Amino acid sequence: MAYFVAIIMLTILTVEDIKEKEISVTLAILFIVSGLALALVRDNGFSVDIIYSILPGVFLLAVSIITNGKIGAGDGLALIGLGAAIGALGAIVAFVIGILLAAGYGAAKMLRKKIRGTAALPFLPFLLTGTIFVAVGT
Repeated sequence: MAYFVAIIMLTILTVEDIKEKEISVTLAILFIVSGLALALVRDNGFSVDIIYSILPGVFLLAVSIITNGKIGAGDGLALIGLGAAIGALGAIVAFVIGILLAAGYGAAKMLRKKIRGTAALPFLPFLLTGTIFVAVGT
């Protein structure tokens, strides 16, 4: 159930990320609230695991602030929601898969001279793909 909700929410955010080059804070917060609700059910109430599950996204959000938005804050918010929904380990694995996919895609585009090294890519399609891989592998 948690992966289903996470994939649906990430799909909605991904479409928006591709179209608008940003995501709605309202939708991201809805994802976070949904993820936290799933975590409360999964953990039979509040536990320290819920805090651990959102830390990867909080870290990414902090990196966004430190880099003055070079990494989108929406990516951090989406990762907070993902972590809350599926747990820290699943979110970290999906994030790493997403980074590897994005790096490969970006490198291929640069080799084909379709983009420059400074071009911005939407990250959520890669995070969604990573989440699907984790869901299938679980």
